[in-house]
Amino acid sequence: MTDGADGPVVAVGRFVRDKDDPGLAEVAVTVGDAYQRRGIGTMLLTALAIAARTDGIDRFWAQVLADNEAVHALVRKLHPCWEREDPGVVTTTLQIPALRDLPLDEVLRKQILNVAYQVIHAFD
Repeated sequence: MTDGADGPVVAVGRFVRDKDDPGLAEVAVTVGDAYQRRGIGTMLLTALAIAARTDGIDRFWAQVLADNEAVHALVRKLHPCWEREDPGVVTTTLQIPALRDLPLDEVLRKQILNVAYQVIHAFD
């Protein structure tokens, strides 16, 4: 995600399906410091959730710094399970909500769903 056509990168997000469990994917979202606390992370995570659901993924997991309160607040809305594995790092696993339960209006949700479907099936 960029700030305008030629602007700086604002945020990056991705998920990678687990090779042993096709319903699980590692998710990562990074938002530039100057753009944090504007809802960009929430929007990006929601778009990734739509794409993942479209591709048959129903759970995300991520490693998060233990003191990253912004990320904890973001995923807390999705009722995650937390595990402390390494000092200063926690692993969270969460169920991806049904599409209708994601915090987007229906028009935007359908637009993201359409794009996700096209990308996922581009090489079918």
